[in-house]
Amino acid sequence: MLQVERNLFKRGKSGIFYCRVRIPQKLLPAYPGRKEITRSLRTSSVLDARRRLAKQLVTVYKDFERQERKLAASGRFTPGLSRNDNSSPQLTALSDEQVQALAGNWIHQALLGDDYLRSHGLDEQAFAELDEQLRSQRKEYGRLLAMGQTAPVLPALQAFMHLLGVDMALPVDRQREVSFRFLEAVTQAIELRLQRQEGLAKPSHAFAPAMPFEQLKSSLQQQASGPSWDDVFQRWNRHVGQRPKSTIIAAQTPWRDLQRVAAKKGVFEPGKVTKDLVIEFVEEMVSRGLAPDTVNDRLSKVRGIYKIAVGRNALQSNPAVTVVGQGKSGLERRKKSRSSFDVKDLETIFGCQIYSDAQLRSQGQAKEASYWIPLLMYYTGARTEEVAGLAITDIVHDPQNGWYFNLIDRPEAADVGLFEDETKGKGERKAATNVEAGLHARTLKNAASVRRVPLASQLIDLGLFDYIDWLKAQGAVALFPTLKPDWHGKLSGSFRKFFGRLKVQLGITDSNKVLYSFRHTMKDAMERAEVPSKYLKRLLGHTSGDGQITDGYGSDLPLQLLVQHFRSIQFHPIPAKPWQPGKGTLRLG
Repeated sequence: MLQVERNLFKRGKSGIFYCRVRIPQKLLPAYPGRKEITRSLRTSSVLDARRRLAKQLVTVYKDFERQERKLAASGRFTPGLSRNDNSSPQLTALSDEQVQALAGNWIHQALLGDDYLRSHGLDEQAFAELDEQLRSQRKEYGRLLAMGQTAPVLPALQAFMHLLGVDMALPVDRQREVSFRFLEAVTQAIELRLQRQEGLAKPSHAFAPAMPFEQLKSSLQQQASGPSWDDVFQRWNRHVGQRPKSTIIAAQTPWRDLQRVAAKKGVFEPGKVTKDLVIEFVEEMVSRGLAPDTVNDRLSKVRGIYKIAVGRNALQSNPAVTVVGQGKSGLERRKKSRSSFDVKDLETIFGCQIYSDAQLRSQGQAKEASYWIPLLMYYTGARTEEVAGLAITDIVHDPQNGWYFNLIDRPEAADVGLFEDETKGKGERKAATNVEAGLHARTLKNAASVRRVPLASQLIDLGLFDYIDWLKAQGAVALFPTLKPDWHGKLSGSFRKFFGRLKVQLGITDSNKVLYSFRHTMKDAMERAEVPSKYLKRLLGHTSGDGQITDGYGSDLPLQLLVQHFRSIQFHPIPAKPWQPGKGTLRLG
C-alpha cells in the first residue's frame, strides 16, 4: 500500500484510496490483534479521496473517543493520562493568516470534491438526494453558527489538521476562535454548493486560497516542532508504572500552572520555557500566598518532569534545574504545621457519642472505622492510611512478645517535618502485588515503613478482638471492609472529612490539630518515656539511623526490645467505652 499523504494510501492497479489510522497505544486493548484502522474510500480520484478522508477521520476519531470512555469505565486506564508516542507534531499556536488559509483550503477542497461529483453527472434522484442533504446540513450548521456552538465541528477540524500533518494543541480560547472560523468556512462551503444546485456558476478556482494546501501544510509542520505540554507530562507519567492517582494530580497542578503563566508570555511549548520564565512562575506562586513548602514542592515537581523529558531526548534542556524556590525565616522553620492533641482534646474526642454507650457511627462509608481509626492512631502512632488498609492478618501474635501490628504504609505528605533531622524521601513508591480478594491494595513508601508495632493492652480492653471476631463471622478479611478508595486512591479519604467536621463540632478549632495529630501525640508520649531515638523512629515508621540492613524489608530492631520500650509509654487514660456494633448514626452540622 503506497502512502500518498498522512492517513491517505493507494493500493492496487485500480489505484483505490484508503484511510489508514494508527490506533493509539492506550486504546489497543479495545482493538484486539489490531494496530491500525484501514477503510476503503471507494474512489481513485485524489480530490474525492481527500474529501472523503476528512469525513472518515471524523468517524474514526469519534470511535476512539467511545472506546476510551469504555476502557475508562472498566478501570483499564485513566482518561487523558496516556498518549500515543507516534502522534503528530503539536501545533500550539496559529497566526490569523494561517487560520484564514485553513478556512480557505477547506472551502476550496469542498468545492473541488463537488466538482468531481458533478463532472460525472447526476441523475434526477441523485440530484434530489444531494439537494436534500445540503439543505439539511445548511440548516444544522447555520444554527450552530448562529448560536456560536463550535464543539460539533471540532472533530472535523482535528481531522483536517491531521491531513495537514499536525495535531492541534492550542490554548482553549484560541482553539474556540479557530473552531468558530472553521465553522464559518464549513457553512460557507455548503452555501456555495447550494448556489450551484440553483444553477449559479461558482468556479472553484475563484475561491482558491492565497496559501495553497501544500504550502499551508509545510508552514504548519515547520511551526509545530516541539512536544506539547501533555506529551512531556505523559513521558513523566509513563516513566514510573502505576503511579498513584494522587501523585499524578499533585504533579499536574504545578505543570498546568506553569503552562498558564507561560501562555501569558506568549510561550506555548514547554521546550521554549526559559529559566527567567520559571522564576516568574515561582514569584507568581509566592504572590498568591502559597506557603514556602508548597512553592518549593511544586517547583521540585516541575523540575522532575523536565528531567525525564531531557533524559528521554524529548527536550534539550531543563529550565528549572538551577532555579531556587522560596526561603523560610527562622520562625517559619520552627513553626510546626501540625500540633499534638492535649489531654483536654483527647478527653473530648474519646468522650463523644461515638465512644459513649450511644455507640454512634459516621453515616458515610466509614461505619465501624469511625470508632477504631482514631483509637488505633492514638495507641500506635501509625499513619492514617496504614491503619485504614489493615487486614485482620496484619495483627500477629508472637509467642514470646505478644500481639503486634504488621504495618505497611501508604505515603502521607503530612509526615514531612515530623523529625527535623530528616529530609523528604526521594524514593519512588512501589505498588504492592498479590493483593488477595477482599483486602485493600496498598502502596509501600519505603523500607522503613514496613515495621512491627506492639499492640497496646488498652486496645484489647476496648474490644479489638471482639470486633475481629465480629468481622470474621461476616467473612471479612480487611479490618475496615466498608472503606473504598477516593479519587486520590486514599482509603481514609471519607473518614478524614468526617473527622474534620467532628472535631469542629466538638469545639477543637485549632487548624493545626487534625486527624494526623494523633501521630504527633504518640511521638510526644514516647519522648516523655525517654524511648531511644532509633526505637522511636522505627515505631513511627522512619529510618532508625542504623543503616539499610536494620531498616530494610524483612529486617528490623529486635521485637523484644521494641516491646520493652513500647511498654514504657504512659498513655493518658481516655473515657472511651468498649466497642459494640454501631447503634445509630452521628449527624454533624
